[in-house]
Amino acid sequence: LPISTFSISFITQSASGLYTLSVGPDILDLVGLAMDQDGNAVSGEATDAFVTTFTIDSTGPQVVSVTPGAGSSVHQPITSVVVTFNEPIDPATFLIGSVSINGPPGSLSASTVTQIDATDFRITFPTLTALGTYNFVLAPTISDLVGNPLDQNGNGINGEPGDAFAFSLLLSQPNLVASAPSAPVSASAGSLINVSFLVTNSGNLAATAPLTDRLVLSQSGVLGAADNLTLQTITVSTDLAAGSSYTEVFSTTLPLGISGDYTLF
Repeated sequence: LPISTFSISFITQSASGLYTLSVGPDILDLVGLAMDQDGNAVSGEATDAFVTTFTIDSTGPQVVSVTPGAGSSVHQPITSVVVTFNEPIDPATFLIGSVSINGPPGSLSASTVTQIDATDFRITFPTLTALGTYNFVLAPTISDLVGNPLDQNGNGINGEPGDAFAFSLLLSQPNLVASAPSAPVSASAGSLINVSFLVTNSGNLAATAPLTDRLVLSQSGVLGAADNLTLQTITVSTDLAAGSSYTEVFSTTLPLGISGDYTLF
C-alpha cells in the first residue's frame, strides 16, 4: 500500500445495524504533527479525529401485503396480483420461476413478473375463471439489493424453505343455470302456454336479489339473435344461496300470426 494508505482489520461483524469507525486524532505525520481533520491549524484536538459510519444489512426481506388481500374472496375473474415487500428487492431474483400457483384447474404458471417500484411487483397469470381456492407460493430465494434472501418467518435465518411466502385467493361467483325445461310440444298462435324451468345457483356465492327471469321465443334458435322476443319477465325478490334452486313458472300468451318451429329460452 502507498505510505499514506493503511488497512484496518477487526473481528468480523455480521449483526445488522449502523457502525461507527473513528480514526485519530493522535496519529502523527513524519515530522510529528498530529491530525488536523477540522482544518483549524490546531493539531491533535478531539475534533480532529476522522469519523465515518457504515451499515451492515444481514436481514432478509419480507412480504408485507398482497393485492387483492391474502385470503380474500374475489368476485370476478382476475389476471394479476401485486406483492409488496418491506424493502427494495433485486428484480433479477424475482422471476416467473419464483412463483407457483395451484387451483381448481391444477398447476398454473405465472406469465410475467413486473417491477412497479422498488418494493412492489405485479405477477400476471392466465385468467382465473374456475371457481374455488387458488394457492400461491413465492420462493424464499427472492432477495434484497444486498443479496439477503427472504426471511419471511422472521427467525434471522434467511432463505430457508420456511421463508417461502404462501397466500390464497378464493374466486367466488354466483352462476345461475336453467335446466329441466317443461313446455308444450305444440301450441297455437295466440294461445296461453305454461312453461317452467329449474333455476339452480351452481356457483359458490349467493345470487343477490333482485333476480330477473325472462322467457324468450326464437325462431332462429339462437339466444341473442335479432328475432328474439321476450314473452314474459319475472322478478325474484329473494337471494338464491349457492347450491340452491327454485322452479320458475311462466304463464304467457303466444303472439298472433306466428307459425313453424320455435325455441323457448
